[in-house]
Amino acid sequence: MMVVTGATGNIGRELVRQLHTEGRGSGVRALTRDAARARAVLPAGVDLAEGDLGRADSLKSALDGARSLFLIAGVGDDAGILDVARDAGVEHVVLVSSITTVTHPHLGPARANLAVERRLRESGMAWTVLRPTQFASNTLWWAEAVREESAVRVPYPDIGLPAVHPADIASVARAGRGGAGPPRGGGPPPPSAVSHMRGMYVIRPSRGCRRRRPAPGSRPARRRRGGGSGA
Repeated sequence: MMVVTGATGNIGRELVRQLHTEGRGSGVRALTRDAARARAVLPAGVDLAEGDLGRADSLKSALDGARSLFLIAGVGDDAGILDVARDAGVEHVVLVSSITTVTHPHLGPARANLAVERRLRESGMAWTVLRPTQFASNTLWWAEAVREESAVRVPYPDIGLPAVHPADIASVARAGRGGAGPPRGGGPPPPSAVSHMRGMYVIRPSRGCRRRRPAPGSRPARRRRGGGSGA
């Protein structure tokens, strides 16, 4: 049985759905801080456990009887969670890290992810580390602007970045949960790069989005830069 943390998030929700379908509910336990909210978005009959990733000890009961754990790095007390999981008898951990540990290892978030990966490798548990690129679901951040203005303001619209759907990450996590064979790292080959401009071309036929590029130093470009291309 796998305990899925972040069970109402983009990846976790899809992983819970896949495991529930595969095992008719017996192969997954969804960890959440709010069981009532989780019941509203997860399949009926999923085993729910409440816990706070910021307080590793609160996960002890959720991990009782679990063979594997799905964990996203950087959300809570990663070191404490790994210790609690090992002490609970968890055999295998699927950790979602980031491709930046390879492409930009000098950056603070990448260094933090590398530290969690190292802690997992040294834990004695079997492990699978996934390092996805930016999520395709990030384009949902455009929804409000598309509805209200039929326009999307993003920096560097012609730069393409590989994007992967959270459901595909969940599928890889599901396949890797057994821990059979040697520990694994990485994940599937990166998908083709897609620029913001290409994404807007896809939207335009139905929404009539405008093609207007503000100058790099303009106020709209600066104001929106922080949330336009995050992973």
